[in-house]
Amino acid sequence: ALPISDLYYRLNGYTIEIPPLKKRGGDVELLVEHFLSKFRQDLAKKEVEGISPEALELLTTYDWPGNVRELQSVLKQCLLRTTGPVIVPEFLPDDLRGRRSVAFESNGEDVGVPHDLAAFVAERLEHDTDNLYAEVLEMMERYVLTRVLRLTDGNQSQAARILGITRGSLRTKIRSLNISIEHVVSVD
Repeated sequence: ALPISDLYYRLNGYTIEIPPLKKRGGDVELLVEHFLSKFRQDLAKKEVEGISPEALELLTTYDWPGNVRELQSVLKQCLLRTTGPVIVPEFLPDDLRGRRSVAFESNGEDVGVPHDLAAFVAERLEHDTDNLYAEVLEMMERYVLTRVLRLTDGNQSQAARILGITRGSLRTKIRSLNISIEHVVSVD
């Protein structure tokens, strides 16, 4: 056996290129199984037995611009939304299902926010949602959090104080809603 220092030295001269997830379609299914198993334990959702073929098809054909981290986030969200033993397409984010929610503001301040709650609800009912309450709450949380984080220039302590929640709770919401904080607060 080679000493670790020799192994490092020999590998140090080579670049190992791992293609993005969108080019490894077969890996997506394996990663879905792995992460579902892990997150079922972490999120105490042991009643969730698996994923429907339709939902798995959507996951394997999606481009995954956020790579493995985006897949992890989507699966966590799905597990939290799922109410039965199987994850179905309705629990996947809209962009994975190939549609965006109704008319969004794009004036720079309110990017990604439906400008009319009534239209949002009507559109979701038209698509036979069975999770309307959670979808409306997610939309509202995403808007309020990004708006307050912009106001505070991403200062999470100030934002948590304004929102009346703990900083830990704010961080959890930021992660679950895929909100990224840079110089400008944005939503994936």
